[in-house]
Amino acid sequence: MRASHRDSSVLVMKWILDDGPLGVLAQYFDPGWTWPEGSLFVVREVADSATNDKSGRRQALLAMCSPSGLPSITVHDGGPDAASMLWGHLRPQSATAVRDLGEDVSVAVCATELLDATFVTMDKRAAYVALAELGRSRVTAPFELWDWLERNGHLSITTFRELCTLTAKKDQGLSGVPMCHRR
Repeated sequence: MRASHRDSSVLVMKWILDDGPLGVLAQYFDPGWTWPEGSLFVVREVADSATNDKSGRRQALLAMCSPSGLPSITVHDGGPDAASMLWGHLRPQSATAVRDLGEDVSVAVCATELLDATFVTMDKRAAYVALAELGRSRVTAPFELWDWLERNGHLSITTFRELCTLTAKKDQGLSGVPMCHRR
């Protein structure tokens, strides 16, 4: 029997975050959080851009460790297959452009290396590219991730609600938190 979206806590998930969701999550980062090793993933380009966050919250979130001292957020360096897809397919004309690079590397990594990962983005262009390249079951808005983190005991219900509210405010196309994520 297939689990519904409301039963997401029974599924083992790999989430690869774009910069937008990482930034929203970082705004609510609690130094007391201890999540298992490899709870989330980001590509190197997204991790490197965290240095632009003057508050230091993204860097603190990326430095979070599991109870055993291993990174809770794995920074993934794309390999040759991801690079081939990135420069040969997604960006054949823009070898020197850096705008949206983290998004495109994330899609390439999901398509070639993390074949069971779901790409989490707030960017409409990135969502469309990921939808086309990965299929509808492998790209999502942050609400699904916040839901999964709360249902698995990694976030309080209060933090879940705050993340949903902030995410909805940052998306110009939403009138509020989607109905399926209101609790």
